[in-house]
Amino acid sequence: PCDADIDCGDGLCLPTVIGELCAPGCPDCPAGWTCLAVDLAGDPVETCVPTWWDVCAPCQTFGDCAIAGTLCVGIGGEGKFCANSCSAASDCPVGWGCAAVPGTSIQACMPASGSCTCQAGDEGAVQDCEVVNAFGSCPGQRVCTGANGWGPCDGGAAAAEVCDGVDQDCDGFVDEGFVDTDGDG
Repeated sequence: PCDADIDCGDGLCLPTVIGELCAPGCPDCPAGWTCLAVDLAGDPVETCVPTWWDVCAPCQTFGDCAIAGTLCVGIGGEGKFCANSCSAASDCPVGWGCAAVPGTSIQACMPASGSCTCQAGDEGAVQDCEVVNAFGSCPGQRVCTGANGWGPCDGGAAAAEVCDGVDQDCDGFVDEGFVDTDGDG
């Protein structure tokens, strides 16, 4: 752990998903690290980075991930993120696991929280969500619980519309399908 480059001797204080780490200079990287040009202050500097350094960086294709061999996979229904392949949890950052990428036979480092946008240190963050069922989709919010991921969505459950002045199916319309026989709109 480090707070600034001065804490790392000849290396750099490198931001990672598990906090700041001292990164030794290239070319003699320790096992599990690789040499990479990193842009931390506007000027690319070659330094050693953990092979999992860009996990959870947003991506659209494999080429968007900085480390060669890193995968671009869907995580937590939140979009695509970089994830490095693994064969055991020891190949992954602390607090992460080695798991199958849904729909494939590929193993990759995945956040224990199941989310790249809600992890330890993100506690209290709020995200819009929806509760969806056969009657409709009701908006709500969920709160990040940190290492346990996102809490449940607090949106109500949509229901069949009833003539009572309330929007039960959450579509923005009240009492649709009913005739206004009492003239109250």
